[in-house]
Amino acid sequence: MTRRALLPVLALAFIATVPSAVPAAPAAADGVHDVGELMAAARAWVDLESMDAVVLLESRSIELRPGERTTTFHEIVWISTELGIERYADLRVPYDSATSTLEVTALRTWMDGRWWPHERELNPTAIVETIPFAIQSADDYTNMRETMLLHDGVEIPCIMETVYRITERRPAGTAADGLWIFPGDDPAVQVVYSVSAPSGSPFSFAAANGAPDPIVVETNGGTFTTRTWSMRTVGRLPRPLTPDPASHQPHVVWSTWGSWGELGDRFSANLDGTLALSVELADTLTKRLEHVPTLEAKADEVAAFIRETTRSVNYDDRFWRFAPRAASRTWETAYGHRLDRAVLATALFQEAGCGTDLIFRAAEGAVVDAAVPGLSRFEGVSLRVRGNRSDSFAAFFDPSSGALTHGLSPLARRTVWSHIGSSEPHVGYGPEGFENGELRLELTLEPKDEGGWTGTCFFDARGTLSPHASLVGLGDESSSYLGRVVSSVLDGADMTEYNLRSNPRTCGAARCSPSRPPRRTISEGPSSRSAIRRAAPLRACLPTSASITSSASRGSCPTPS
Repeated sequence: MTRRALLPVLALAFIATVPSAVPAAPAAADGVHDVGELMAAARAWVDLESMDAVVLLESRSIELRPGERTTTFHEIVWISTELGIERYADLRVPYDSATSTLEVTALRTWMDGRWWPHERELNPTAIVETIPFAIQSADDYTNMRETMLLHDGVEIPCIMETVYRITERRPAGTAADGLWIFPGDDPAVQVVYSVSAPSGSPFSFAAANGAPDPIVVETNGGTFTTRTWSMRTVGRLPRPLTPDPASHQPHVVWSTWGSWGELGDRFSANLDGTLALSVELADTLTKRLEHVPTLEAKADEVAAFIRETTRSVNYDDRFWRFAPRAASRTWETAYGHRLDRAVLATALFQEAGCGTDLIFRAAEGAVVDAAVPGLSRFEGVSLRVRGNRSDSFAAFFDPSSGALTHGLSPLARRTVWSHIGSSEPHVGYGPEGFENGELRLELTLEPKDEGGWTGTCFFDARGTLSPHASLVGLGDESSSYLGRVVSSVLDGADMTEYNLRSNPRTCGAARCSPSRPPRRTISEGPSSRSAIRRAAPLRACLPTSASITSSASRGSCPTPS
């Protein structure tokens, strides 16, 4: 890449005259937009001298045809600092070379009243194909490319224009969806987003938080419909960035899926044939689980097995969303991105006797429009792991980290969608009655003849508040846990005996002998909310993210089913 340096004194003088430093430029590469007019609008809108960069034009154009999706990227940026150069001069364009082609049509810099290189010229040394670092040791993924686009003639200030097109071949019957957030890293004079699809095909969209309605045009003799959303003078995303900018910024979400059921059927079809385990893998897992006593403990062991035998490839798995590898192949190669490790985990958890659901989780606080079926508002795929009965344990497995969280607290206040059936996204997840969980502590005390107190304690916890995993083991986990619960509410109490009544509802009965009465009078059975809140050790016994909002009503411990 060629960059012509100026002397420091001259550079300072040049920056001081920013508004007149860049002459009015000719038309953009598409022949539609006037770069000079966009630059004039930028001067009238913002103080250019205080900016690292201003995006004059940000355009995305998507054209959908049967078995094909073409996306055209067009960006024109005015830059005035080294930070602006770092952000826009050297671009990385990811695409899957096995299914897609990349065509660069403009890569130029407007400086000193001319384009560098010539306006119709592409410098071949400025287009460099690379393999992403994250997958360089993952041979099954090395069809993935990141092409470097390097701008020539970059000085401060200047205008850079980039136009390229990615054409992706898609399996028959695969629809598409997308999300576009209008604000970006820097203020933008004009932002244009368009989607063209065959007329009469399913198409749904939602524009929110101030995004405009689309301009709808019939093209190709009415066989295609193009919808275009356009905004002027769009400010940058506020800092600090939030997990889900779409929840509060102008955006458009769209889809050509006919329904959530159609999307689920397509995703399920991709799993056909991927869950069968090789003899070697099945035997290895059987030996690993041979002496593991409970199903919950087996789930923990499966998660540990995945972490130990496959490394996580930290790369966007959306490029392979409809082409996962077989579970055994992921284990044999000892690596996998999020989707492939999710497939492996599904096969292994099921082999261990657990039930599984592949689910998609939205960012915390994100509201997914159920009228627009698609995965663009969701994070990558995750797993819900459960026991083999409807009232058994529930856990959340993150395929990227390999972490298994008992309970469903990672799904609290999240919008969740499962590929099974035709259900729409919903907030929370789990069998009926398990979303919020319940916790009850019932104490019955009476004075002893020789002084002191004696009594019984019933501890009932279920759902996301269930600490069942903390009670199950080969040592004294049960007695230790229940002892901590009792002593945290009754000062000086010693638990003398206990009996677990059910599994996994975690209802325990304990006999305790406190040396002195509780600091607060606990009446009518359940512990008061204030008593629980003042007992820090008890709160430490609760699952992560648990909160107590009310005390349960008086009642007896449920009979095991």
